[in-house]
Amino acid sequence: MTRLEIGAMLLAVDGIGAEEMPQVCRAFIVSDDADATPDMAFRFVFNDRLPLPDVRWQSVFRSHNIDVRQWEGREWRLLSAQEGDPYAVYEEQGDRDAVVYVLNCKRRELAVDPVFVSCLALERHQAVRGGYVLHCSYLAYRGEAILFCGPSGVGKSTHSALWEREIDGSSVVNGDKCLVRRTADGRFWANGWPVCGSSGICRNVALPVKAVVFLQQTPVNRVISEDRPTHFKRLYQQLMLNRWNPQQTLDALEWIENLAATTTILTYGCNMEAEAALLLSSLLL
Repeated sequence: MTRLEIGAMLLAVDGIGAEEMPQVCRAFIVSDDADATPDMAFRFVFNDRLPLPDVRWQSVFRSHNIDVRQWEGREWRLLSAQEGDPYAVYEEQGDRDAVVYVLNCKRRELAVDPVFVSCLALERHQAVRGGYVLHCSYLAYRGEAILFCGPSGVGKSTHSALWEREIDGSSVVNGDKCLVRRTADGRFWANGWPVCGSSGICRNVALPVKAVVFLQQTPVNRVISEDRPTHFKRLYQQLMLNRWNPQQTLDALEWIENLAATTTILTYGCNMEAEAALLLSSLLL
């Protein structure tokens, strides 16, 4: 059995060895403390065929890569690749345990971080604990986290690299995603997440959030004035949410309101040259 700690959540994973997990996930492995009760236990089972859902499971959402069903608060998921080729079934047995059925022919694909993490439905379990996955580049700067957000191609990784090169005390923790968690005292913390996209940068680091910066490409480096409703909408668009779950969606809206009310959030137009990082760092001091 392998134990992983992601945010404040302890996971126990059985039926698959750590060597079969994605390389980036191994940064989250912790020592096997038999006295620590895991928040969720997952058991992997490998078969030549995937099981069909019991008739009690009622369909709530379906797309090209996921079929979600629910029954008495539990979830069942059929997971497929982008081309619609199924590879696994996730089935919750209770509040704290789930079985993951994987096709034998797809076993090696579990070494790919999005495939493996999808099998655990982690975004569902983190949301219950006040944490949501944000599409961003997570930068550590002097003991705090700066999160660069925006659509794909806007330059999040490029801007983060500028900080690493030009600003002392800065380093990229994750080039694609971050788990942002609200703690019991109302503070927001950035945590490592075991998926990092094409950046290849994934570290298990937790830091208080200093700022969320939405990037735009402009010829001149400047802060772009935007109101809170606009920032609210941008945050909502960049969160990984199970939007078929009404309660999770409502909780996320309240969570975004609290983040916007307590954290520096700004929109920054920049040209991706050294001065862009230098100016922003001076504004955030």
